[in-house]
Amino acid sequence: MRTMRTGLGMVAVVAGTMALEVATPGTARAGKPSGGGGVDTGLVCFETYAGVNVPYDVWTMNPDGSDPQRLTTAAAVEDNQKWSPDMKRVIFVSNVSGNNEIYVMDGTGSSPRALTDNTADDTCPNWSPDGKYITFVSDRTGNWELYVMEADGSHPRRLTRTPEEEDSPRWSPDGRMIAFVSKGDKGSFISVVDLAGRIQKTMTDTVSEKELPSWSPDGSRISFIGKQNGGPWQIFLMHLWGSEQAKREIRSPAAPVIP
Repeated sequence: MRTMRTGLGMVAVVAGTMALEVATPGTARAGKPSGGGGVDTGLVCFETYAGVNVPYDVWTMNPDGSDPQRLTTAAAVEDNQKWSPDMKRVIFVSNVSGNNEIYVMDGTGSSPRALTDNTADDTCPNWSPDGKYITFVSDRTGNWELYVMEADGSHPRRLTRTPEEEDSPRWSPDGRMIAFVSKGDKGSFISVVDLAGRIQKTMTDTVSEKELPSWSPDGSRISFIGKQNGGPWQIFLMHLWGSEQAKREIRSPAAPVIP
C-alpha cells in the first residue's frame, strides 16, 4: 500500500486501484470514436500502477472502459491528473526530475512540459473554472502552503501563511475563492481564501479530521469527508456562510467516498 499527497488529500492506494478524473460530455479523443453508439460521452482520465516499484502513469479510456490509452511513459510516479475546463489539456504531477513538479500535456499525451521547476515538492494542482489559473500546494518555504499561478506556469504566488499544512485545494464555482484543508496538531479544518490571500471563512465544528472539500454548484455549501475521535469516515455537508454546523449525510460508514 502506498500513501500519497494528492489533489484528493492523503489517499491510501493499493495495487491495481485507479484514481479517476472524468471529462464531461462533449469531449472525445481526437480522431477516435468515444463509444456509446457513436454518441460523444467524454473520456475518463486516470492513474494506475501494477504493484510495488512499478511507476504510476496517466491514462485515458472511454466511459465503458474501452480503448485505454497511456499518456505518460516516464520511469517516474505520475499522478494527480486533472482535465482542463475545456478538456484539451491535462495537468499532472511527476517526480521524474527527482522531486514532485507540476506538468501539463495535451489530452492525447503529447507536448508535456513542466509548469514548476524548483528543489521543493509541488503537488495537488487544480484548474480554475475558467482555465486561466492553477492552484497547488508546495513545501518550498519548509511548510506546505497554498499557491496559485497562471496556467502557463508564470507568476506563482503564495496565498497562505499558516503554521498548519495546507492540502486539497478546490476552486469555488465562480473562481473567486479556494477551499482547502489545514492540518495541525489539533486536527484539521477547512478554510476559504480569496485570490488576494485573505481568509474569508474558517469552518469550525466537532469533526476532528477532514479531507477532500468539494463545492456545491451554487457555491453555498462545501461537502467533505471526516471522522470524529477515530470513528468511521463519513460524508458531511456544511453551509458556507450560515451558522449551521456540519451535518452528516445518510451513507454507509464504510470506506470513504470522494464527494
